[in-house]
Amino acid sequence: MDNGSQTFYYITFNGAFTDLNYQLSIMARQRAKSDLPTKICPVCELPFTWRKKWAKCWDEVKYCSERCRRRKSESQ
Repeated sequence: MDNGSQTFYYITFNGAFTDLNYQLSIMARQRAKSDLPTKICPVCELPFTWRKKWAKCWDEVKYCSERCRRRKSESQ
């Protein structure tokens, strides 16, 4: 008997079978890059986006890169 519920599987690049519904639920939890917070770098004056490595110290992050951090005295 068919209860009308189907589970779809596909083969990943490494040959493993994966449940498609599971993969879609993982994708739904990811944030779009446009949804992440941004700041303007005071040195290069370009916007930069939140990174996972800055999760604990985002409030203290001022510069977009190590290069801009080193050049901070030149811009003042």
